[in-house]
Amino acid sequence: MSRPRNNDQFRLFKRKLDGEALYYCRVLDEEGKIIATRSTGTTDERKAIKKAIEILKSIPKSPLKNDPLFVDFLISFWQRSSDFVQLRELDGHRLSNTYLDKTKYYGE
Repeated sequence: MSRPRNNDQFRLFKRKLDGEALYYCRVLDEEGKIIATRSTGTTDERKAIKKAIEILKSIPKSPLKNDPLFVDFLISFWQRSSDFVQLRELDGHRLSNTYLDKTKYYGE
């Protein structure tokens, strides 16, 4: 279950990996949308909170949304028909529609 922390700038949740439940951090923007998910690398909640604060400080909160060229690039980059997505699929790494939709958020 996600637990809000730090005035909802991030949330911690557990994910089992090789039988061990590690804490992960979801960094949120001002609107509460997820902009990044990172492992804290620990099973201890207190250590996870400290690591989440470090992660929060290292991730830019406002991608270059005010730069129209950058926004156009991002939106076209994450289209199913883009060269990047097509090459990933040729390599056997199909990107899900959910993943493509979430990554397009950076440009919207």
